[in-house]
Amino acid sequence: PTFMAEAVPALRAEGWVVEFPNDFRHHAIDIDELFLDIDEQEDGWLGLSPGIEIDGKAIPLAPLLAGLFAQDPRWLSGRLDDIADNEALILEDETLGRLRISAARVKPLVRALVDLFDRPDHDWRLSKLDATRLADLDLPGRGREQLAALARQLDLIDRLAEHAAHTAPQERARYHFDYARLRADLKRVRAGLQDYLVPQRAQPRDPVPMAGDYVRRDRAHDEEPSP
Repeated sequence: PTFMAEAVPALRAEGWVVEFPNDFRHHAIDIDELFLDIDEQEDGWLGLSPGIEIDGKAIPLAPLLAGLFAQDPRWLSGRLDDIADNEALILEDETLGRLRISAARVKPLVRALVDLFDRPDHDWRLSKLDATRLADLDLPGRGREQLAALARQLDLIDRLAEHAAHTAPQERARYHFDYARLRADLKRVRAGLQDYLVPQRAQPRDPVPMAGDYVRRDRAHDEEPSP
């Protein structure tokens, strides 16, 4: 209700003491901040663990959001713009009860990782090459060191690709490896990581698809007459 979401916090801010029993059905714990832990896994993927913190205790966010999305189809149907930023969301936790957070805090997470929310086991995994999707998420959490190390590894791969492009033998073949396209993709990933690691420099950007195909066909070879 609007009174609990807006009026009660305003009264408390003015110095009023507002009390109600724990079993009051409109009672909810207000949540202001989210965090996102990122762990580099052995298979080359990133494990993502979004959560909230209440009284120093970390609470996984994925199961809470799953309950919300099951009740409100707007979230996973591409209708995020229909949800007002100041809309109060109620999340249900078995131990803590009702938790309240504004839609504005959740919408960026859903926009970036919407395809991960339908996993019943809440095992969120993201390819390292998709790490650019985290660029617009200015969230604290464990994992910046892993992403910084990944950025350094991409720098090394880029230098190796540049060296290979200059030293590759000029063979007459129908297909060649497209180093320029690979380096363009690496540049996009590195830019996305940098936006995440240094959020004050990050600007909203439209996602740019990566090529992913690094085979270049030599058209001149195809045009040569057969002997």
